[in-house]
Amino acid sequence: MSRIVAWAGYNCFDGLHNKFWDFFLQDALANRAANPKDALQSAINYMATTFDTTNAPTLETIYQAIYFGDPSLVLYWKDNVTTIAEPTEVNQTVNLNETCLTYNNLPIEDNVDILVKDPLGTIVYSNTLMTDATGSFSVSFTASSRPGTYTVETTISTPFEYTALTNFVVGTIDM
Repeated sequence: MSRIVAWAGYNCFDGLHNKFWDFFLQDALANRAANPKDALQSAINYMATTFDTTNAPTLETIYQAIYFGDPSLVLYWKDNVTTIAEPTEVNQTVNLNETCLTYNNLPIEDNVDILVKDPLGTIVYSNTLMTDATGSFSVSFTASSRPGTYTVETTISTPFEYTALTNFVVGTIDM
């Protein structure tokens, strides 16, 4: 026999889920950072203090209904990373321009880790750089002797840990 836990027009799952996102997004938008653990605790506190357990399931049952039961929960936040590279031949200087913006297009002003790999996966450039007030930065490095698609891994830690993968082409490939 299954039980539905009623709360504010939602069952427990939906009620907690919606309150979690209310608290999480409120912090994210106000502070450009949010902690999922804090948002979950706020949602639990809200439900535990507003739910009438008289003639209803216990608070323990409510907590058991929480679908965030796995303490290793990881949330992924997608940032907007744009990479522009001028056309370049092998063994020539690559000028790479990137812009890092949050999901709501605010500039990310922080250190970012950049890793560039050639088509065979060999690292041709690696550095930690500070973005400017627009969330942008530029780097120059020498391409390897291998033509093809190069991969740029841009790792951002603020406001959330995120790694963007973008590509650009070096050299002309004769068919």
